Amino acid sequence: CSLVDPKIQLVGSVENIVINSVHGGDSVFDFQITKNGIDINRFKLDNENENSKFSVNGFIPLVINLKNGILEEDIQHERSLHFVCQNTSTKLLKNVIPKVDELEGKVSGELSAFKVEDKRFFIGKLKLIDGKLAFKSNLAPITDIEGECNFTRESIEIPKITGKMGEGAFVIRGAMNLIDLSVNSIDFSIKGKKLKLINDDDLVVILSPD
Repeated sequence: CSLVDPKIQLVGSVENIVINSVHGGDSVFDFQITKNGIDINRFKLDNENENSKFSVNGFIPLVINLKNGILEEDIQHERSLHFVCQNTSTKLLKNVIPKVDELEGKVSGELSAFKVEDKRFFIGKLKLIDGKLAFKSNLAPITDIEGECNFTRESIEIPKITGKMGEGAFVIRGAMNLIDLSVNSIDFSIKGKKLKLINDDDLVVILSPD
């Protein structure tokens, strides 16, 4: 290790760690920090009580901000992270996948996430069980969500997702074509009966899109 080419190795473990209000259980980690960035050689969570496991490895580029001398992420170079989930809370991914904050449930699968400047894309497959999506408006919540999503650089494919709105059940299949994570086109089929779309004190709307 030198001032010209500094290297810091962090290896250890933490018990009963909490991330994004989720009790992740016990963790082990192995990080190496250099002038170019952070190499995440290993970061694992293991919660035996929840039968939940989560791991990530990858690279986060860093640069010194010359205005304030603070070390921060270098958005000009690619950030690459690889996640492996087993019965993992969606809250552990809320800083990874955009707009997942309101989604609850457990995910399993593998996902690689890449980012350069404001451009991001994902590659992998995740399966969701026990999902729930609550809305801040008077839209009825979606419950009992189960299904999987296949992520590629250009699309998000949905072979099959099932769920409920009120007492009614639905099935969604289809795909979204993407350009830098912005939706370019959508091709979905939705089937269901007696879906409770709006539910408040003054109005209840039931929809059957079959």
